[in-house]
Amino acid sequence: MAGYAQGDLWFGNDDLMTPDGTAKFDRLGHLKTTLFSLLCDDNYKIDYTDFLLLFSSDPEPGAGATKALAVMTGDTVDWPEYIETPDPSKEFEQASSHSTTGAVENLTIKTVPIKLEQLLRVVSFNRMPTPSLKLVQDEMTAVFKEIQGEDGTADVSTILVHPKSRDILLHTPSYQLVDYRTLLLDAISQDAKFAERVSQPLV
Repeated sequence: MAGYAQGDLWFGNDDLMTPDGTAKFDRLGHLKTTLFSLLCDDNYKIDYTDFLLLFSSDPEPGAGATKALAVMTGDTVDWPEYIETPDPSKEFEQASSHSTTGAVENLTIKTVPIKLEQLLRVVSFNRMPTPSLKLVQDEMTAVFKEIQGEDGTADVSTILVHPKSRDILLHTPSYQLVDYRTLLLDAISQDAKFAERVSQPLV
């Protein structure tokens, strides 16, 4: 706990005042205490990997999962450029429409190896051990064994392109950040009276 307390979070600490305006409010200090109480185990130790996975969340579909993969591999991970931008809410394309999905000839692909236990930790993070999660783990394990190399690792780019593992990562709920600001703005645009109940400006 002492080591955690001495560290700094990576985002800034704005000068915030208490409601009565008499003193500065230590936002980061309170935030660090809250995060520690949420993530520490019974021995008052914190798994820093879980800490980073928690902050991998992103409002963009699939972006949070790539951040989590980067945490586990220690390398930059991006959706391969030779497939269209993933969007789980997109309807199936009509047969007459043009699809940009497909490999680009002679495109250099960055290789980022990942172990099976690392991959399973990504898809299992912050989820209850339910039968549905067990099914996801089994499906991801099957994909991994299908594409793994002789060294026992698989390439992250291949995992992101494989239909089954790609679908699993796109729909992993642990890294989907809810964009409350957009939700509030949509509610305000549809109901003028709702704006009167919002105390702080959103734009």
